[in-house]
Parts: sequence; C-alpha cells; structure tokens
Amino acid sequence: MSLPAPVLLHIPPRERQVIDFQILARFCSVFVVTPNHIKPRRIESSQPISECGTGRERNCCDKHPSCASWARQGECSKNPKWMLPNCQLSCHNCETDSEERSTDEAQCGTGRESNCCDKHPSCASWAGRGECSNNPEYMLTNCQLSCHKCETDSEERSTHKAREFQ
Repeated sequence: MSLPAPVLLHIPPRERQVIDFQILARFCSVFVVTPNHIKPRRIESSQPISECGTGRERNCCDKHPSCASWARQGECSKNPKWMLPNCQLSCHNCETDSEERSTDEAQCGTGRESNCCDKHPSCASWAGRGECSNNPEYMLTNCQLSCHKCETDSEERSTHKAREFQ
C-alpha cells in the first residue's frame, strides 16, 4: 500500500501560508501528521510565567501561574517539597532581601533547647497557623522548636507527670 501524495491546503489569503498535510489511512482510521516546516508563533499570555512580590519580597516569586490557586487549596502543606521552592510567594515562603537576612543557618533554642532548631525561617509563622498538626511529617522534622517537639519538651512532660504521681 502506498501513501497518497501530500495534500496542499491554502490558508485564507490574509495569512498567505501553505501547509502540507500527509494523511495516512490505516485500519479505517485517519492520522494527520503536521508538517515540520511550520514555525511556531509567539503566543501572548494574559498570565505571567513568574509572579514576584514587591518591596521586601521582590526576590520572592511563584514559578508557575497556578501557584496562587494551589496554595488556596492547601497544597503548600500537602506538597511542601515542590510547593515551597516553586510557589514561594503564594505559600508565604519568602525570605527578606539578603542585606536584612542575618544568616541562612537554622534558628535554635537557648539553654536546654539549644540543640532544638527550626531549619526554616518561616517555622514560627507556620506553627502559628496550625501546620504542626496539619503537616507533621515536614514540620516535626524541620520546625521542632516552633512545634515544641524538642527532647527537652518530652523530658519536662515526663518529669511533670512523674511529680503528679508522687
């Protein structure tokens, strides 16, 4: 079985383009193969590819146009590994400008809690919004200080319970 000759299709005169289509018939199905010599057109989008904050958050951006919608649906806590770095603005995961940042190191407690740390600067804010219970897998590992999940917290609880029974 031989293939039919290419079919020429004329686009309306204002566009003045001629497009070759190869139509393949097989098993009562028709497949249309688009030509490889058509140049793609630039499509203007009403939504920006990246949206960034302003002022102190000007370096904080969403890398996907659906970030705001996903954040409203709770994806920042359901899928933090992808959402926090890619939807920083919508997930409120912004750091201040570099001159205002003291360090990128973890924030740790003092005294008995000096070994208990928050590994992200937004831990306290997230804990205040209930993320310790909403997203325990991430929060209890990375925000121990703000979630009050330090070894000293459990020691104090067990000591307090022991005193109650004496």
